[in-house]
Amino acid sequence: MPQPITIMIVDDYRVVRNGLALYLMVFDDLDVVAEASNGAEAIRLCAELRPDVILMDSNLPDVNGLDTTRTICKGYPGIKIIILSGLADEDDSAEALAAGAVGYITKNVRGFELADAIRAACIQ
Repeated sequence: MPQPITIMIVDDYRVVRNGLALYLMVFDDLDVVAEASNGAEAIRLCAELRPDVILMDSNLPDVNGLDTTRTICKGYPGIKIIILSGLADEDDSAEALAAGAVGYITKNVRGFELADAIRAACIQ
């Protein structure tokens, strides 16, 4: 059996991080290895853990999600980032992709769609 896809969840709301982590636990091929509440913590954890995929909130309290994405993509080009946003906005989506994210999805996504997006990110 192949190694599971390792995931870090970055969101300033603990309930969102915990909820996503609990949901993703049901998939044998996905493994949440870290949670971060801000951009600086996410960058630090990338150096330690090198997750395969990061689910990144677009709105973070210190360094916003897009700037954090740029920093991670520059320092760790093998890590794939999917931006999670509360809004479905074409301009925000385009900016996320320009920052280096491989995907942009809204937080109202269905769970199986999120799992599929994570899997798809790994083959890009």
